[in-house]
Amino acid sequence: MIDIALNFLAENYPKIFGALFIIVGIVWLTIKCHSFYIDTKKVCNSHDDLKSKLDLLLDKFNSLIAVLGESNAIKNPEIFSTNSPLNLTEKGINFIKRLSWDKILEDEKERKILFDTLDKLHLKNKLDVERYCTVILTEFYGSRKENPFTKVKEFLYNDATIDRQDAISACAIYLRDKYLESHPEII
Repeated sequence: MIDIALNFLAENYPKIFGALFIIVGIVWLTIKCHSFYIDTKKVCNSHDDLKSKLDLLLDKFNSLIAVLGESNAIKNPEIFSTNSPLNLTEKGINFIKRLSWDKILEDEKERKILFDTLDKLHLKNKLDVERYCTVILTEFYGSRKENPFTKVKEFLYNDATIDRQDAISACAIYLRDKYLESHPEII
């Protein structure tokens, strides 16, 4: 019976038959998409703690980056004072100037990018600011995208005598100081 009706439509009313075929296809596709959505939602809801676990893992990586940066800074007393908190020595300040990091931070656009990145972290104390400055600059150093640290990366590439971790740590301390100057509420 259905075969007769479909054949009659196809022969006598091909446009209606084509429209009917398209409507049936759209309904079938909608049902499949909805089913996929429901199945995906079930899987996602069964892993609610996945985001918190990934955030915890990211925090641990960031801590590792910060600790490695600090231990490297302590090994170079020419650039870093080993008093707490870590500070730049006179040679360290000259090192920053040689890298032109001081000029980069004077640029409003570049400073805003760096400060906004730190602001998003909602840091509450000076140690966290110092650590996350190291983390952010390490990420910028490894990034292929243009960022405020790109000029320093190019300088380091062209001068193989400079220790990369010394440069990242020195720039991070300088960034920390500038950031804390503009955020006196952080204690």
